[in-house]
Amino acid sequence: MLTHKGTKELTTKRLKLRRFTVDDAQDMFNNWASDAEVTKFVSWLPHSTPDLTRELLGKWVEEYEKPDYYSWAIEYNGRLIGSIGAPSITERDERTEIGYCIARDCWNKGITTEALEAVCNYLFDEVGFNRLEIRHATENPASGKVAQKCGFIPEGIMRESFRSSRGVFCDLVMLGRLKSDRNRADAANHILLWAVDCTQNKKPTPETKIGSRLELYPMLYDCSGLFARISFDTFFFIRVNALSTVFVLLPMLSAICA
Repeated sequence: MLTHKGTKELTTKRLKLRRFTVDDAQDMFNNWASDAEVTKFVSWLPHSTPDLTRELLGKWVEEYEKPDYYSWAIEYNGRLIGSIGAPSITERDERTEIGYCIARDCWNKGITTEALEAVCNYLFDEVGFNRLEIRHATENPASGKVAQKCGFIPEGIMRESFRSSRGVFCDLVMLGRLKSDRNRADAANHILLWAVDCTQNKKPTPETKIGSRLELYPMLYDCSGLFARISFDTFFFIRVNALSTVFVLLPMLSAICA
């Protein structure tokens, strides 16, 4: 059963996720709502004037009265640079879809991934969702990469299931993430990171620090018939003469992912 708590303020290392206000209209218009490239794969046309943005925000602000309304403004270094929310909730199945828009000059900086992970944690841990979904156009793979970095798994293609603001029917990739996925992924990655420490003659620590070469890009790997999300970079980083260590650990990974 879901316990709705509405759009609560969330903070991460670099970001603040908060409720929108009508006063955000000019920044939203300037930073992404008027950008045809950012809105290329959404259902609405780029805004032609700040008044349109202000009108939309007025509706969003009214929705905050509802406890099951989730729509965050993303602030980076005090600047409003995007939005993220859960606009489609299925109460019975305890699932929702997540969508996001980010200013073009903030692409490829890990900002969307950071915001998405914070929202996922909130929706799983505080609201109680069992499943989160993200859909993106096949022509927009960058959006899918963000989702996969946060543990979402591609599940299939929905052919011509969405009509973009350009009037074009798009194929959508469906990605899903379950609450139960997190523990399995974390356990598998911790074991592999421990193996990396061992191969480098380092003393394993309870909380292994993840370096830039060990970012956990979600991958699918068949582990004795069971799926574990592991890091491709981790395997790349482990030296060839130490691969036997990893193979010894595979049965352990299977047990964790069972």
